[in-house]
Amino acid sequence: MFSRPAVAGPVVVVASCDGVVRAFERADGRERWNLDTRGDHAARAGQFHADVVTSGDSILGAATDSVRDGFVYAFSRVSGMVMWKAPMPGGASAIFDAEGSLMALSPSGAIVSFDSTTGQVRWARVRSGRPWQGELMPAAISGNRLLAGSGRRIDALRVSDGSLLWSAPVDELRGLAAEKRDVVVSSASEVRLLDGGDGSCRASAALDNMWGAPLLTELLVLAQLVTDESSELVALDRGTLEAHWKVAMPARISAPRPLASEDAVYVGLDDGRVLEVRLADGATIEVARLEGRVRSISSDGVEALFVGTTSGQFARIVRTSE
Repeated sequence: MFSRPAVAGPVVVVASCDGVVRAFERADGRERWNLDTRGDHAARAGQFHADVVTSGDSILGAATDSVRDGFVYAFSRVSGMVMWKAPMPGGASAIFDAEGSLMALSPSGAIVSFDSTTGQVRWARVRSGRPWQGELMPAAISGNRLLAGSGRRIDALRVSDGSLLWSAPVDELRGLAAEKRDVVVSSASEVRLLDGGDGSCRASAALDNMWGAPLLTELLVLAQLVTDESSELVALDRGTLEAHWKVAMPARISAPRPLASEDAVYVGLDDGRVLEVRLADGATIEVARLEGRVRSISSDGVEALFVGTTSGQFARIVRTSE
């Protein structure tokens, strides 16, 4: 599985690479329902790479990525019943909920905003530039802005109508994260802090081998540095991008996005380990070892992590930090 699970009331919902969405009881892992989308894709089985998102009190959204076709689905979190589905040419590698819309982004540059309740298209836009070929599409929502990256630039679009607010050049974009007015962009050799209002650069720092999306906490920016031989997690000051600490991982990082709690960050490795790294100083604790490479980590925000691996294992893990 590639997509990050969504916690929705008493269930946790997982969209997997076999084209099936499954809901499990949070307490004991029993399957409550499943939604099989494989019959919708003529080219090959659609794969869920985009995260499952929640919209309102009852709707979940997910999108498939396929060779020639894909769909955006809205379905009930209670039963899994499909409320609507809409075609997405070229598939979707990212999906977001904002202002009553489900917004899907394709690797080829198409962005479509669907009404969360009806599935009607509110607006659609095709961005020019090189198609995205990486593992985790660089995109984020921040307030009334959708931040969408391609190979060499980031566009900020107004959520309500898709109009362009600003555009900023980036050399070999790897990932982005956004919160409030902070937009953090990672490229092949540096990380930048952009102003979300106009795209201007407020700070930058040289940093090689960044992989996946950076992560914003209240005080820090966290970046994963990955090569074939080694992996490191580095913490930077959120305001200045000055380095606070750097810690070497015991195996290669395999989850494109770490997950932060109030005082720790969780990192997934390709030997199945999940590590808890303390935000204050980088001290590391192993919290679990699963089968296969760890690909996604989510949380219920209280006590548990939900972790998926490439071997098809999905596990609930009680957190050690409060």
